[in-house]
Amino acid sequence: IPQPVQRRTIETSSDPASSSVIPGSTRNPSLSGNTKLGRNDPCFCGSGKKYKKCHGAGSDN
Repeated sequence: IPQPVQRRTIETSSDPASSSVIPGSTRNPSLSGNTKLGRNDPCFCGSGKKYKKCHGAGSDN
């Protein structure tokens, strides 16, 4: 029987309003919209796939 996938949340404060984690944001908060990923870098979504095989598929960069 497959086990359900569990997600871990890291909080540094007990006040949710002061949390820097935004729901629905990317898994790696150190990446900004200005950072260009190489085709062989791990995908920003956290899938473990290479960017070119995941979110980079079909982009003509």
